[in-house]
Amino acid sequence: MKVLLVLTALSLVAVLAAVGALLWRLRWHLRRPDAVPPNSALEVQAAAEREPVEKV
Repeated sequence: MKVLLVLTALSLVAVLAAVGALLWRLRWHLRRPDAVPPNSALEVQAAAEREPVEKV
């Protein structure tokens, strides 16, 4: 019975560590201002407005 209690405690610690690492990395990633991808939706929309599509 004690083995099951230890396994349950270890699994809960592992799950909490994974969630903590996920939130930490997400927060770190969102704080970086240079993390904007080069082909963002705004650039694609601006390029579409500048270059008219030719009809075939």
